[in-house]
Amino acid sequence: MPLYVQEADDDSQEVLVARMDNVKNMSHILKAINFKETATVFASSHGLKVTVEDSKCLQANAFLQADVFQDYNIKDDQITFKINLVVLMECLMIFGSTGSGISAAMKLCYAGYGSPLILMLEEDGVLTDCSIKTQEPDETLDFNFCSSNVVNKIIMKVCYTM
Repeated sequence: MPLYVQEADDDSQEVLVARMDNVKNMSHILKAINFKETATVFASSHGLKVTVEDSKCLQANAFLQADVFQDYNIKDDQITFKINLVVLMECLMIFGSTGSGISAAMKLCYAGYGSPLILMLEEDGVLTDCSIKTQEPDETLDFNFCSSNVVNKIIMKVCYTM
């Protein structure tokens, strides 16, 4: 049974469980902010926010709304941890890009402070699981841009080709 429809009975110990039937969506979003080795993950009832900072002067955020996932359950108000983004990206793309049109389903689990982030990926009946060590999160900058002081806003459309 595919991961995205599978209901697991051992999820009771997890503080965060998310299932997605197409991991390519998540990997493409995270690829846009993959310019540093580590990232801070903020999980809330609204979804996952992944933040990458460079020298406390540049910050990139990727937000995956809870609706992007087929199943998204969080037991705490907010969960924060730091993770190696390079390792996470390699795990998400472990099956590579197959030309068959089949995409990997993913189940993401986190049991809380000090626990690893567990990714279970399934593609065409082949199952793999990855355990990624989490770290104590660094303090991230809060670029508090007051809307009254914003002179211009730019929305850019990026065409992604491989």
